[in-house]
Amino acid sequence: VNVITGFFCENAFDLAEQDKEHIIQEQMANKAKYCREFEDIFAKMDDDQSGEITFDELEANLDSDALLAYFQHLNLDIHQAWDIFR
Repeated sequence: VNVITGFFCENAFDLAEQDKEHIIQEQMANKAKYCREFEDIFAKMDDDQSGEITFDELEANLDSDALLAYFQHLNLDIHQAWDIFR
């Protein structure tokens, strides 16, 4: 019985470790994806192509459907966008 229990416990630990590694890789991929999406959205907001978003550019785009949808997707309030500039 101890051998069988040990076998199942060892397999359970192996599966848990594999799952942990998978979750870490998935989170890293998601982070990279979200960063690219933010870069794309901010590049579209950068009207003067300066590489920086001004208060005026942000304010002009606060009603953007794409920006609103993306912030909602991330469970962020669009008004938190101002916090980026603080």
